[in-house]
Amino acid sequence: MMAAVGVGAARVDTRLSRAEVRVGEELRGTIHVQGGQVEQQVQRINVGLATRYKHEDSYLNHTLQSEMVVPAFTIRPGETREFPFTLRVEPGTPLSLPGSDVWVFTDADVAGGIDPGDQDPLRVLPSAGMEAVIGAAQRLGFTLKTAETEYAHGRLVQELSFRPRTASTSSRNWNS
Repeated sequence: MMAAVGVGAARVDTRLSRAEVRVGEELRGTIHVQGGQVEQQVQRINVGLATRYKHEDSYLNHTLQSEMVVPAFTIRPGETREFPFTLRVEPGTPLSLPGSDVWVFTDADVAGGIDPGDQDPLRVLPSAGMEAVIGAAQRLGFTLKTAETEYAHGRLVQELSFRPRTASTSSRNWNS
């Protein structure tokens, strides 16, 4: 009964192989499940990516993608289980820039209990093609001014604004 309200329940911790990934690459990690004080039936574990976007004058969280990576299993008291996973970072995933956060979320669906979850920050780097375009803008004398993720025209988009470089403006280096 206590596990049903979260006391002595199973815990989930996602550990990423790397805390950064390029758009189009695979994110790899391991989900660690630690059994609580009672046996519990985990119906599934999902891993996904989420971001925050601007909508009018407020910010909302948005799930970019989510996949079931672990099917149903039973976790016994005190038992530790590990599940490796991969998740391809899809085109359209916002880049990690000031004002644009992306994170990995994990949620476990536990029968008759509070669903444990986990969140981990993720640094999303541009794909090679995106990096070429950003690099070309920088070589032409522009620097990144702002980045904002918003919902526009029925979909989530990230808008990058560039401005001419001045003597006091430094460029963004994607390799650092």
